[in-house]
Amino acid sequence: MQWRVALPLSFCVLLTACGPSNPFADDDTTTTTTAATDDPSTTNSKFAFDADAGLTLNGVTYDADNDQLRIANLPFDGPDEVYDFVRMQNGTPIYRSRTTGTTGQVPYYAVYIKTDDVEGAAAADAIWDSDGYGFGGANVQRTAAGVPGGIGEYVYVGTYAGVRQKNDRGGLHIVTGDAELWLDVLDLEPDGNIVGSVRGEISNRVRTTETGTTRDPLPNIYLARVSFDNSDATFSEGQASTRDPDGEPRDSGAYEGIIAGASGESIGAHVVMTGPSEMQRVLYEIVEWTNEEEVTNLVNGIEVTTTVTTTGSVSGLNDDNRETITNRVDNGETVSYLTADRSGIPLGATVTSTTESAVITGDGNAREIGVIVTDRQPDN
Repeated sequence: MQWRVALPLSFCVLLTACGPSNPFADDDTTTTTTAATDDPSTTNSKFAFDADAGLTLNGVTYDADNDQLRIANLPFDGPDEVYDFVRMQNGTPIYRSRTTGTTGQVPYYAVYIKTDDVEGAAAADAIWDSDGYGFGGANVQRTAAGVPGGIGEYVYVGTYAGVRQKNDRGGLHIVTGDAELWLDVLDLEPDGNIVGSVRGEISNRVRTTETGTTRDPLPNIYLARVSFDNSDATFSEGQASTRDPDGEPRDSGAYEGIIAGASGESIGAHVVMTGPSEMQRVLYEIVEWTNEEEVTNLVNGIEVTTTVTTTGSVSGLNDDNRETITNRVDNGETVSYLTADRSGIPLGATVTSTTESAVITGDGNAREIGVIVTDRQPDN
C-alpha cells in the first residue's frame, strides 16, 4: 500500500511567507538570512550553531552579481563581512574573508553550494586558537518544503563541502566529496509527526590546503538513520561518524537538515564532527638477508676453509626516519611506500622482501564543519 505524506496547511511552504527567512533569488539578486545573537534557525534555514564551541555564524548572504558571500557573527573577519571568491575545488567555489592593514586580521575560508531548491555554506578561521578550534559555523536553507509522494523510497545525490580546523596548529583544510542520501517516507511507522527515515554516506573526501595543495584523502562519513519531522520536513540529531584504517571509530559528530522543494526535490544538511587530527596507514618494506662467505685460515700450518653465515634486516620505517615520517603525517601529507635501504647488504646475499604497515596518528584533534546539498534521482 502506498501513501503520500501531506504537510499541514499551516506549514509555510515558501520562505517569503515565513517571516525572516528569505527565498533563494535568481542570479541577478541577493539572498539573505536573518542574523541574531543566538541560534537563528527556522524551519527553512538551519544553522550549526553552538556559541560555547565557537560555532557562532548566524547569517549568510550570497551576492550573485559580485560572486561574494557575506557571513555574519565571526570575529575579526572584517567589518564588511565580505568573502571573495578565490578558486574552485571539485566544482565547489571557495571564498576568503578580506584582510586590510587594520581589519580582517583573522583569515576565514568558506564553501558554498547552491541548487534550485537549497543552498549550503560553511566557514571557519585558519588561525589556531589556544581555547579550542576557533570560530566558524554552517547553514542550509531552502526555497520551499515538502516530501515526495509515490513509491516511498528515494535516492538523493549531490555534493559535500567543508572546512577542517586543527586545535594544535594554524592553517585550515578545504574538504570536498560526493554525497548520497536515502529517504524513506513510509518507514519507520509514524510516531506523532516523527516519521520515515533519512540516512546516507559521504565518499571521495578530497582535501587541500588554503592555497590548493592536495593533502591525504579522508575516510568516508557515515550518516546514521534518523527520522524526520513531517510537520516541517526537517530532521535533527543524526549521528555522523568515520572509521580509522583498522575499522574502529575515528571521528564522531552530528548532522541535521531539511527536505527541500515543494515535492521534496532536494535535501540539504550540515555536518559537524571532531576526531584525531591525522591518521594514516603507512606501508613500508622489510628486507631480511642471509650471506654465506667462505673464509680460509691457517690452523697448525694447514689451510682450513669454513663457511661463515651472517644475517640481518633493514626496514623502510626505522629510528632514523620515524620522526620525519610522523611529521609528514601530522602535516596531512600522503606518505608513499617506504622502501628499505639496501646499501649495507653484502653483494651476493640472499634477500627476502616483505611489506608491513603501521598506523601513525598526528598530534591534537580536528573539527570539520560541512554542508550537503543533494537532488532527488529519477524513480526507477
